[in-house]
Amino acid sequence: MPKGVMLSHNNITTVMKASGKFVSGDDKFFGLMPFHHAFGLILMLYGLCEGSQVITMAKLKWEAFVNALSDYQVTVLFLVPSLLVSLGKHEGVTAERMKSVRRIFSGASQINPKYQEIMSNCFPHIELYHSYGMTETCFVTYCGKYRPDKPGSCGLLVDTIKCKVIDANGDEVKANEMGEFCFKGPTVMKGYLNNDEATRESIDENGWLHSGDIGYFDEDGYYFVKERIKEIIKYQGHQISPSEIESVLMLHKGVTDAAVVGVPDPHYGELPRAYVVKTDSNITEEELVKFINGKF
Repeated sequence: MPKGVMLSHNNITTVMKASGKFVSGDDKFFGLMPFHHAFGLILMLYGLCEGSQVITMAKLKWEAFVNALSDYQVTVLFLVPSLLVSLGKHEGVTAERMKSVRRIFSGASQINPKYQEIMSNCFPHIELYHSYGMTETCFVTYCGKYRPDKPGSCGLLVDTIKCKVIDANGDEVKANEMGEFCFKGPTVMKGYLNNDEATRESIDENGWLHSGDIGYFDEDGYYFVKERIKEIIKYQGHQISPSEIESVLMLHKGVTDAAVVGVPDPHYGELPRAYVVKTDSNITEEELVKFINGKF
């Protein structure tokens, strides 16, 4: 992604008008997302707009974070999916410590439907939401409450923006067909600073921002993001989603984080390679391969 996104005053004020949909003046929420990131910056501004209490940590330390949930009576959590998974696995995350939390929003990457289900079952009093957005759109473009019949969905299109899903030829696809997400509206950036070429590559002549993300929408208007176009692994002509493999690896109780990349192979084209962060040093490669075998 090119550096230097140019945002207008109207871009920001349009996003700020939606602050009440995420937090209220009575809420206490964690500022865990970096404030230099669009996710963290907008959330901080939302807190200021609504008069919410924002609790910050200079560095995430799980014991301090878990204790703070009850100590500060946190009502709303904004998390990336990997933190949601870690929250679900942490032994110290009890119903007593989570009783003040009313809503959890996740975003910035794909969500694992299994952990949405686990969190929903463990903490039925908490409303779970997932969203999708880009720095180039200031904030979220899709957001929705967790529905068991829509596992992994990032929700519905927000009312400030338009979206179309197109195929490789630029034609719009129908429901449940894969394509690239394109956006238009008052929150879309003006372009990349001092980079006209990158701007032209991202925003077409009709004003549509091409996200570089692929996915689909269903017949009810719920959107599902699957992968970045550039990150798709090409295996013998088949397209493999690294994030789907990462999601399965994260289900293993001994894995706290995972990243999958494609590596060149003279016979197959590309093969997926996984890098994992383990809680148990005794976990072997063979164990993880066996764990994910047959899950695709």
